Amino acid sequence: METGVASDFLTSPSSNVKNGGRIDGWGVAGTMEDGVIAVPVSYVAGTTNGGNEVLIFDISDGAIANSSKPTIVSNINGTSATIATVGTDSFYVLSANFVPKFIEKNEEWQIASDQFPTTLYTPATVGGAQFTYQGKTYFASSGGSQYGALQIFDITDGLQNATEVFATQAIGATENTFSKTNPVCVDVRADGAYIYVLSTNNGIAAYRLYDTEVFAGTYTVGTGGDYETLSAAMSDIQSRRDEVKGDITLSIISDIEESENVSLSVDLSPYTLTIRP
Repeated sequence: METGVASDFLTSPSSNVKNGGRIDGWGVAGTMEDGVIAVPVSYVAGTTNGGNEVLIFDISDGAIANSSKPTIVSNINGTSATIATVGTDSFYVLSANFVPKFIEKNEEWQIASDQFPTTLYTPATVGGAQFTYQGKTYFASSGGSQYGALQIFDITDGLQNATEVFATQAIGATENTFSKTNPVCVDVRADGAYIYVLSTNNGIAAYRLYDTEVFAGTYTVGTGGDYETLSAAMSDIQSRRDEVKGDITLSIISDIEESENVSLSVDLSPYTLTIRP
């Protein structure tokens, strides 16, 4: 765990921030030695209007280097605004009023020229994450639904050319008028990208985006499983050896009967084969 020197910038915005006000969310990327904090102002001080500034703080040597004078990018943030970081040089501003806005740093921080179409979806809440899997770049968004429905867009060819590749049903049907945030997080593994979405008052759901040509992960063996027998599983693994891209686990879920001895000898290096229980 890394720790550093805290700043009071969240509770007492600098006088250099012309419209500092309420902050609903923020994002951090990088390390305590070299990182960035992005903070969208959700409401202008003393009003109920959406803020129009994104504050960017640099982290260096365990401290916020510019806490008294953050970099400011003008942007109509919308309400319940927060950040989905991509790296130390780019992030999205998410809000309940607009599709995600992409901001990047070239020589200086600015709103990128490549943006999602405004018709991508009808904004309803806040939540999203960018990730890369099997050479393609995706954006997972819960922004089009208050009830946890998830949309995944392929953005490999740019945001303007985003195409929806997957959509889910809503998790529930209970609206929360006090929270417009449905967080999304992604864990990319050898056997797929695991995508999690949380919907206030409705629950949490997990999905897996995977390539059918990638052989890795956990497979069940037994009645109703991926394989009826161990011999079937081992035969498949042997025949698909070139498709193995990660560790494989065979999980036995019922009593099984084999018609003959099963050879468990297979070389998957650098990956492993585990059979349980």
